[in-house]
Amino acid sequence: MMSKAMALLLACSVVLAGCGGGSSSTSASMNAQDYIKNKYSLESADGSGSNMQKVYRATGQSVPDVAQKIADQQKPDEMSKSDDDDMFLVYNNDIVHVQQDGEKQSDTLIEVDSKQYVQQHYDPNYLSPFLTGMLIGNMFGSNWGSKSYPSYHGYGEYKYSSKYPGKSYPHKSSSYNYGSSSGSSSSSSKSGSSSSSGSSSSSKSGSSSSSKSSVTPPKSSSGTGKVITKKK
Repeated sequence: MMSKAMALLLACSVVLAGCGGGSSSTSASMNAQDYIKNKYSLESADGSGSNMQKVYRATGQSVPDVAQKIADQQKPDEMSKSDDDDMFLVYNNDIVHVQQDGEKQSDTLIEVDSKQYVQQHYDPNYLSPFLTGMLIGNMFGSNWGSKSYPSYHGYGEYKYSSKYPGKSYPHKSSSYNYGSSSGSSSSSSKSGSSSSSGSSSSSKSGSSSSSKSSVTPPKSSSGTGKVITKKK
């Protein structure tokens, strides 16, 4: 009688231990890139190796919600303030640009870029209102401004401008002062997002308004300059 009771108690202990182990593994957080890859559908890819961009789509979700979900999985080194159009999360080897899809504004695009890809494609003046100047300098160096693609502001705008040449890229957000003076040394800073962004004199809209109809395509490592879109 005693041996049966002990056997039953032992069996219960094994079951409980198994349940506890499963719970801890399920609750463990993924890193940001794995979370994005597993959670959202792949939209496009460009480049290879350390010079790589991947874009994912979050259907029916807002930019702030998606950015926060990613940050909850892995805390970024820096995260720009909440905005309906564009948010940036900086990690050790990648920069995640969460952006509204200008063509389908109910959706959010999640652009995961390697540091090398950002350095070779993005407009430095566009990033400075979102991220601190010290971080940008540490990541890309002080001479990053002398680069070949001053009109690239992310996959969403590039895709939209390529499809609708000459048409202004839509923005609905009012949380940043696009192209207006905020009283600081920068005539266009997205107020409060960066304490070191005063060195920039270009705004998101100001730096791109003259190039909306001729956005320079990103140049992939293959030299094609084309974004590879995933077939559905």
